Amino acid sequence: MTRSWMETLLSLGVVLVALAFVAYAMVTGDATPTGSYKIKAKFTAVDGIEVGDPVLMAGLQVGTVSGMALDTDNFLVEVTMDVQQGLEMFTDSFAAIQTTGIFGSKFILLDPGGGEETLLNPGDTISYIQDSLILDELVEKIVKFAKGERERFCAEPAEDGEVAAASCPN
Repeated sequence: MTRSWMETLLSLGVVLVALAFVAYAMVTGDATPTGSYKIKAKFTAVDGIEVGDPVLMAGLQVGTVSGMALDTDNFLVEVTMDVQQGLEMFTDSFAAIQTTGIFGSKFILLDPGGGEETLLNPGDTISYIQDSLILDELVEKIVKFAKGERERFCAEPAEDGEVAAASCPN
């Protein structure tokens, strides 16, 4: 074989491998899963949640976040989730934005409820939610609490005057 035929065959092989990768990505990609239905939840804060993030129940992935939009009537973020068909969600279901570890990625945790007899229908909205925890706000609350406790401690007369005087500002 001549050099040009070898180059042509090699190029054809590269193209076939590329097409195989594209086909594999399309089959296993994050497209809306078949056998799923949409449910919604409205949050005041969705910091860190993105389309494609997992939706978990009891530690297992049962869906993905498929969309987010600002509801301009009440300024809440409406999060749409694709969840597995056959997953029974009751009208008292609960959705919470959680984090894997302290600085990990975010996901939505679902609790199916069950205290009520009525099931959610596709497209229904979960009423009970817990917003995303923002680490800066948590640290600020801890600092405010500590300052309050310190002020309360310093306002009380101490049994050992030296310890109180040393740890309290003048």
